[in-house]
Formats: sequence, structure tokens, C-alpha cells
Amino acid sequence: MAIVVGMNPTVFIQGREMIVAYEGSRFKNTPLSQIVDVDELEPLVREIVSRGLQKLTELGISFSIHVSMERDAEDENWSYAFVNIMIEGKHSDVLQNEVIQYAYEGIDPSDATKVLMVLENV
Repeated sequence: MAIVVGMNPTVFIQGREMIVAYEGSRFKNTPLSQIVDVDELEPLVREIVSRGLQKLTELGISFSIHVSMERDAEDENWSYAFVNIMIEGKHSDVLQNEVIQYAYEGIDPSDATKVLMVLENV
């Protein structure tokens, strides 16, 4: 069981695929499917995001997340899912790399290029 501390603590419940955030004086439940619904990449994005959020929760790190589809600036035919995870506090690059490595573990390299996950300290 992880203990998550932050201004607006957020956890990911893997078994229910649910993000639970404490905002102000109430809890907000957001199904993962609501966040990762990005065209044909949804199953891949769901897998990567799920694993990344699971690792953040295990580490007790609070987060917020935004997922969008982006087009490559040089090749208009190439689009990818952009996953921006804002994490509370200052966390080292080593820790961030550990989360990203865990999220992409077992993903085929050709599929991994379709999802860009960025962790940002806030």
C-alpha cells in the first residue's frame, strides 16, 4: 500500500483503472478510459499510461496527467500520442527514467515510438 502526500494527492487504482484525486475538500474519480481515448492508439496508450501511473503510485508520488494527439512538425503524416505527467515535487532524472522505463517495458520498439511520455516536476 502506497502513501501519497501532496497538495492534491492523486493515486492510480490498477484493478479498477481509476485515477482518484483529492481536490480541495472532495475526491474526484476519473476512469483511465476517459484520459487515454486517443484514436486508434488507445490500447497502446492505456498500457503505457497504466504502467507509468502504477509505478508513480507505488513510489508515493502525486501526479496530474494530460494526453493528446500531436502531429510531427516535419512529417504531417506522422502523429503520436503525447502523455504529459506533471509530478509534485522535485524528483531526480534517475527516478523519472525508472518510471518511464517501467511504463515502456515489454512494448515493441516500433509501437513505443507512437507514444511520447514526459514527466515534468511541478
